[in-house]
Amino acid sequence: MRRLTQPASEDAGEIEFGLGAALALLATPGVFLAIGLLDKYSSLLRWFRGKPVYVDPLPRAFADGYTLLLFSMSVTALVTIWKWDRILPDAVDRLNLGPLPVSQRRVFLASLTAIAMVVGVFILDVNAGSLIVYPMVVMAERMFSEFLRLLIAHLVAVGAGSVFAFCACFSVMGVLMLVIPARVFPAVSVLARAVLAGGVLAMWVTGVGPARWFRAMYYPLSGLEGDAWLAVLALAASIGVALAAYAFGYRRGMEGRLARESRPLRFSLRWGATPIERAAFPFTLRGLWRDEALSLLVVSAVMTSIVVGVRARSWTYVPLYVGYAMTVSVYVAMQSAVLPASNWIFRLLAVGVDDAMYRVARRVICLHVGLLVVLPALFLAPLVALATACLCFILTEALLFDFRAIPFTLRPEGFRNTRVLHMFLGVIGLAIVPWIGAWVSQRPARLAALLAVALAAPLIRRRALEADRTPLVFDTSQPEVVRLGL
Repeated sequence: MRRLTQPASEDAGEIEFGLGAALALLATPGVFLAIGLLDKYSSLLRWFRGKPVYVDPLPRAFADGYTLLLFSMSVTALVTIWKWDRILPDAVDRLNLGPLPVSQRRVFLASLTAIAMVVGVFILDVNAGSLIVYPMVVMAERMFSEFLRLLIAHLVAVGAGSVFAFCACFSVMGVLMLVIPARVFPAVSVLARAVLAGGVLAMWVTGVGPARWFRAMYYPLSGLEGDAWLAVLALAASIGVALAAYAFGYRRGMEGRLARESRPLRFSLRWGATPIERAAFPFTLRGLWRDEALSLLVVSAVMTSIVVGVRARSWTYVPLYVGYAMTVSVYVAMQSAVLPASNWIFRLLAVGVDDAMYRVARRVICLHVGLLVVLPALFLAPLVALATACLCFILTEALLFDFRAIPFTLRPEGFRNTRVLHMFLGVIGLAIVPWIGAWVSQRPARLAALLAVALAAPLIRRRALEADRTPLVFDTSQPEVVRLGL
């Protein structure tokens, strides 16, 4: 249970909240969504506005309950996707639990029980507030028996939908564990998690998907005509597949057949004008894509931008959203630490007063944006692709203006109020930057002006930092020499 709710170790560079903060954040939106219904169902407020009072609020209440159901299923699925790599056993479990004089069946049941308890706590936390507030607001002026009936219906529908969301994601993970070789599983895992996250976000935004099956459970439980057999069958099938997949995956994990080997990125060893650049560039690429939390951050941001772009505009302008998300997410990921802490080797190589790390970070961002966003967009909309390249390059220069650290070597700082501001600015940028790109790509003259600004951005930065000889920033929170207590 501790491994499911906490980072792998104290030095982990994962972008995670503590358990208390996570539970508080997950519980808050459902309560506010339910309280917001007071403006719709209060007979006093409707009378003041001259609107008719609902005689039978149930038909309208189910649509609002579906909103809470969508929220619950989406959050449960996203938490499962985020904790994907912690559910099945790894080398730590094998080395610690394997030699013990305890049967694997008992350890398996204990692990399954721990997962069920954690999932139950998260589902209850997400829905605890809305579970009481929602029927209370809707049935404030009705009999207590009607309030109790709606409460039970909402509890069953939301609980069943959340369990289905967890088991469905769990089933996908287990099936992939069985059919995908361990050597390529990390890449397939990140891609599958990103696709699932994009599908969950699409279901949340559009309201279309498996959540409609569980919406039908409101009607028979509330005394109205309705058929919920599809939801019951889907729930039973997902639970069965999840249990079978976990059983086989657990056995593979305890036998060590989920372990994977790492291969060096030989093609990247030649990129760079100095030795530290040639060392830091492959180190940065491997740090980004070997850490599942960081790679999932980047891919999930890309999938989210695709959903937002399709929702806001046509497919033509989606590269603008994806390019922005790729640039910002890779930059945020490079500011996190990976295990093990390995900045000591760079202290032996680094001169530390030039722009080597700025060039490495810029090369990493441009490589990802160029290959994964701009190049495919050239075949769909060349002008949009050029606008995306220019805007992402300008944004990269702005983000890396005073970049003086080797990527993935600094210990992440604790939660600060400025991070809320940075998240807010990131959301605002997701709306502004693509809008600028769409406006610029409509006229060749505007595109030419943007290209000129992009070409001048490195020169402007160089002129602004001519007198700045700040050395590289290293993590000084750990001792210079670590004694191994073997």
